[in-house]
Amino acid sequence: MPRIDELERRLNTLEKEVATVSRSARRYRSLCAFLLLMFLGLGSLAATNRSSVLDVIQTRRLEVVDREGNLVLAASSETFGGQLDLWNTEGQNLLRASASVQGGDLAIWNKGGTNVFGAFATPTGGETGIWNKEGKRVFRVAAKSGGGGKLDLGNEKGQTVVALNTIKDIGGAIAILNTRGNKMFIAGTHEQGGVINLWNRRGVPIFITGFGTDGQSGSLQLRNARGNQVFSAGVDDDGDGLITIWNAGGRKPRTFSAIK
Repeated sequence: MPRIDELERRLNTLEKEVATVSRSARRYRSLCAFLLLMFLGLGSLAATNRSSVLDVIQTRRLEVVDREGNLVLAASSETFGGQLDLWNTEGQNLLRASASVQGGDLAIWNKGGTNVFGAFATPTGGETGIWNKEGKRVFRVAAKSGGGGKLDLGNEKGQTVVALNTIKDIGGAIAILNTRGNKMFIAGTHEQGGVINLWNRRGVPIFITGFGTDGQSGSLQLRNARGNQVFSAGVDDDGDGLITIWNAGGRKPRTFSAIK
């Protein structure tokens, strides 16, 4: 059997080994904790750096909601390109800006869901329209195929009653129509001067004034309800005044010249 002093020596040796293992374990735990904290710090730093330089986000649709979770803005990819929509807190689509087959397109609705404004590209240029709260168009301005412009004003029913047009290489014209679409008044430009025409409610021209046959002096014509000319006033070849009258059938003229 081992002696007592030998057993004590072995016990002392074992205690030293246990103490050494315990110190090593503590060192390993400390090292692991340090490495974990270091990795967490580096990860946080990397995330911070990425957020500071991240300037591109790619998605097919982006939605923004308010505090109540209502959709108030959407940016999406549609058939002809991008589209941006805005809603109010009641879920009504009030504005849309989008790409169309011709170019850009902007539409605005009122709270009742009626389209009240539109601006869009067309094959001839651009066009803008305004509608009343009943959805009747009361204003339209557009580019024409010849390069000029056109402006229409509508009544409460959306019927065009005033029209302004450009005349290529000459000037412009304004027309006033009745609710049947018949022209009542036209004032415009001609290569030789200005012209004014009036019609009756049946669409018969009854008043014409402008330039005379020489293209320089003035001229006035009156017609009856049947469209027959019954009166004219103008200037003769010598520059004197000249008046001619006809009967109701537009026949048997009588001419009166200035006394020389």
